[in-house]
Amino acid sequence: MKFIWLCSLFLLCAFINTNANADIITSDFYSSSAKSYSSDSLIFRYGKEAYLKKIWSLQYPREAIMSEKQGTMIFKITITPEGNMKAMLLTDLGKEINEAVTVLIGSLDDQFLVQPEEYSIYQTIFFSLHNNFQDAFEGVVDGFKTEYNGSWMEPAKSFVMMMSRTSSVPMGTTSGVRKAISASEAPTAFNVSNKRGTDYQLKNYNSKLKQYEKYVAKGKTKQAYNAVSELILYNPFDIKLIQARRRMEKELGVDTYRAFDIPLAVALSSEN
Repeated sequence: MKFIWLCSLFLLCAFINTNANADIITSDFYSSSAKSYSSDSLIFRYGKEAYLKKIWSLQYPREAIMSEKQGTMIFKITITPEGNMKAMLLTDLGKEINEAVTVLIGSLDDQFLVQPEEYSIYQTIFFSLHNNFQDAFEGVVDGFKTEYNGSWMEPAKSFVMMMSRTSSVPMGTTSGVRKAISASEAPTAFNVSNKRGTDYQLKNYNSKLKQYEKYVAKGKTKQAYNAVSELILYNPFDIKLIQARRRMEKELGVDTYRAFDIPLAVALSSEN
């Protein structure tokens, strides 16, 4: 398997191709025209459960835990008629999580069947500390995705709960089952993390949303840009936020999230 990286400042975007002779990935990869197979039997070589087992094996990066990095990861995998696998991260959760997900994607190359037409799938993984923020967001936050069908696979959860009396349970990843790391191994900030309310991420999101709207109303583009980027960390499904960030990047003359936001906007708009 060959890894082709596209890096720019804090941007990390991965293209993976299983054909060593096919080094060029065209702009067609950004297109939403790839066929969507609704039957799992047409997608997964060893069945959907085998695929999900690999997804659930992803470990929450320790460095990301220590720096309290969390949010929603979305990646796209495309399988060509020639049997090549191409992949792209559609959200940016920082170096540690991005690299961990890229390694995970590289382990999936044997999971997919080849079809006469190119097809794509989208996979979501929620990285959440202390509480499962996605449970609090569903049905409450505008634009937050609650239905996964067609080419959108069911989401996985990478959840770490800090527990003051736990010393033998390692941190890890599961689908809705709590794992823990000893509070003595965590920085001071985590030692009081269990005192946070179950909906603290939702409260923070709503507070940041009000700040964002305030900055937009006052024409403070740089502050609005920083605020909307924090909102997108948790809710990259709201295409209005993605489009707003693209407009602000053009105004500010930066392209930090361009390679993420353009294909993500295409994927989201294709559902409408």
